[in-house]
Amino acid sequence: MHHSTGGLARVPAHSAPSLPSINFAPMENTNSTTVKNNMMLNVIDDPNKVGNSLLNNEHTQDSFYVFLTENNQRVRQILQF
Repeated sequence: MHHSTGGLARVPAHSAPSLPSINFAPMENTNSTTVKNNMMLNVIDDPNKVGNSLLNNEHTQDSFYVFLTENNQRVRQILQF
């Protein structure tokens, strides 16, 4: 029978070496990070204007382009190309 350390049962296992304590100095904040969390909320009170407001929006066009490029096979399948 063996210990989980690999030694035989009833024989004391070797003591593991102790790890040296290391004190780390605080990190200097040399990196500057800028996060842009822009949101645009549009109130659309007329159902007939929904399409126009979405298609004439620069951010929606960018999102739609990304969707088309990442899912081109799915779009082709839906449009049956």
